Amino acid sequence: MKVKNITENTSENWLTHWQEFSEAKLGMCVERSCISLATVGTHVQKSESNDEEWYVVPLCSAHSQKAGEEIKLFGNPLVPAKMSVICEA
Repeated sequence: MKVKNITENTSENWLTHWQEFSEAKLGMCVERSCISLATVGTHVQKSESNDEEWYVVPLCSAHSQKAGEEIKLFGNPLVPAKMSVICEA
C-alpha cells in the first residue's frame, strides 16, 4: 500500500492512538524497507484512491519527517485519525 505523509505533526501521542486502535503490536517502522523501530505516529493519506481521510501509522523518526513524500507500507497498518470514524466501526 502506498500512502502520502501529509504532515510533520508526529508524536508519541499519535503512536499511542495507533496502538490503542490497531490490532497489531508495535515494533518496526511500517515503511516497507525500513528496519528501524517505530517511535512516532504519523498522519498519512492513501495515495491510490479518492479517500481524503487522515490515518495514523507507526514510523521511525527518519520516515516521519518526510512530509509530502509517498512511502510504501508493509501490510495495512492504517488507523483512522478521527475518533468518530473509529467509533462507527
